Amino acid sequence: TQTADLIDDKVSSSEYASDKTQTASEIADRVSNSAFSTYKTQTASQIAQKVDNGAFSAYQTTTADLIAQKVATKDFSAYQATTAKEISSKVESSDFKTYKTQTADMIASKVSKSDANNVNLIPYSSHFTTPLTGWTLMNWGATDRKLLVTTHTFYQNGTGALLYLNTAQNGTAAAGSNRFPLLPNTTYTFQFKAFASSNVVGANVYLLSRAYGSTSDYDTVHGLFKNLVTSPSQIDQYTVTFTTGANDNEGYIRVDNIGSNNSASSGLFFTELKLELGDTATPYVYGGQDSMIAQTSDDVLIKVSKDELIDEINLQAGNTLISSSGQLTLAADTIYFDTKKPVIIPSANITGTLTGKTINGSTINGTTFNAGDIISNSNNTANYYPMTITPDGAY
Repeated sequence: TQTADLIDDKVSSSEYASDKTQTASEIADRVSNSAFSTYKTQTASQIAQKVDNGAFSAYQTTTADLIAQKVATKDFSAYQATTAKEISSKVESSDFKTYKTQTADMIASKVSKSDANNVNLIPYSSHFTTPLTGWTLMNWGATDRKLLVTTHTFYQNGTGALLYLNTAQNGTAAAGSNRFPLLPNTTYTFQFKAFASSNVVGANVYLLSRAYGSTSDYDTVHGLFKNLVTSPSQIDQYTVTFTTGANDNEGYIRVDNIGSNNSASSGLFFTELKLELGDTATPYVYGGQDSMIAQTSDDVLIKVSKDELIDEINLQAGNTLISSSGQLTLAADTIYFDTKKPVIIPSANITGTLTGKTINGSTINGTTFNAGDIISNSNNTANYYPMTITPDGAY
C-alpha cells in the first residue's frame, strides 16, 4: 500500500505535473521558437539551394548534354557506322564468302571420301577396265555366257563403263565380285544401277556370305533382288536394305542374267554397285576411290585410281598381279628373277647387252649374229668372227 501510494504520489503530485508542464513547454519552446524555425528555414533553403539552384541546374544540363553528346553525337554515329561496316565487312565480304565456300568444299571433300560413313564396301563397283579386274564370270550356266565391259548411251552419255552379262539361251549368265569383309548381325543397304534388253527374263542379285575360315564358296544366301525386270529404255537405280546373319564375316555380290526369252542375244547392263552400313542409301561413291587397301582371308589388294587411270597390286595365294594403266618401272641396283622356274615374257624390247647367257628358242630375228672373238689375222679386214651371220644371210 505504501508503495502504491508512493508511486501515485510521484505520478500525480503537483510537482510532477508542474515538471511535466514545464518539460512540455520547454520541448515546445525548442521546437517552435523562432531560432529553430529560422534554422529550419535556413536548412531547407540550403537544401533546396543545393538541389534547385542555377548552378546545379546548369551542371545537370551540362551533364545531360555531355551524356547525350557521347551517345548521339556525330562522332559517335560515325564510329557506330564504321564499326557496323567493319563487322559487315568481316561477315559478308567476298573474302569471307570465298573462305566460307572453301571451308564447305573441304568439309564436303572429307565427308565424301572413302573414310566417311557412306563408304562403299564393294571394290571395282564402276570404272570397269579391260582386262576386267574384280569380277569373274561364273563357270556354270548358259554355255554361251559372256561377261564384257562396254558402254551405252543410257549411262553417262556413252562415256561410262558398264558390265554386260550376255546370253542367247534360256539359261543363266552370272558374275561375281571380289570378296569383302562384313559385320555379323548388322543392317546394310545395297544399291546398283541397271537396265536390260527387252528379251531378258529377269535378274537376280545375291549377297553370298560365309564365316572366316570357311572353305565353302558361301554358307548363307541373301536374296537382294529376285526375278527383277529392269527397264529396256533407261538406266534405273534399285535399292534394298537387309541384315546379315550371325556368321556373316565376308561375302561377295553375284549378279545373274536369268536368260533370254526368245533365243536371241539378251543383255543385262549394270554398274555403280554399292553396299554400305545402315538402313539409308546415300549417294554412290566408288569402292576404294582414290586409294584402297582391302584385305580378306583370300587376298590383299592395294589400289590407286586417278583420272580414270588405275594401278593395283593384288596378292592372292598362288597368284600376284601388278597392273599399271601407265608406266611400270622396276628401279634397283640388281633385279633378280627366280631361276628355278622360267620367266615368261610374251613380248619384250630389251635394250643394252645380254652377257654370258643362253638363249633357247625356235626363232631369232636380227641384223647381225656374231660368236666368239674377232679373228686375229691380217687378212681379216672385215673383222669377221669365228661365226658370223651377215644381214644378207651369208655366214
